[in-house]
Amino acid sequence: PQAELARVREQLRGLGARLQQGYRARRVLAGQENAAARQRLAGAAQRLDRAVAGLIGGHQDRIDRLARLQESLSHRSALARGFALVHDDSGALVRSVAQAPPGTGLDIEIADGRIQARAGIAIPDPPARPRLRRRLKRADSDDQGSLF
Repeated sequence: PQAELARVREQLRGLGARLQQGYRARRVLAGQENAAARQRLAGAAQRLDRAVAGLIGGHQDRIDRLARLQESLSHRSALARGFALVHDDSGALVRSVAQAPPGTGLDIEIADGRIQARAGIAIPDPPARPRLRRRLKRADSDDQGSLF
């Protein structure tokens, strides 16, 4: 029995030593796996940052283009190009001469402010000039003459 007990004790010590060695190896392996996972996570975070920055940059460019388009289509841009908005006394937009008979108060909006005015006599557009007709040369015309 003593010999048997000593043999079992020796087996247990060996198993305990192997268990400790396995535990240490597993801790080292887990640390390495953890470090590799951290590196993969850091790489993924960098890729995500670049992707988000690209998306934001693309959206910002689109917003800037749309803002420029909106500004170019704004009535303020038309005013800056020399056009005017004309409103009558009631604030309605005047679109034709018939809407502003003589004596009508007008509010004229231009690029840098407003002007108050009163409608006078409507001046008709000058008549269109007749188009001059060009005479077509005939194909058999000898205007050029001989080259020989």
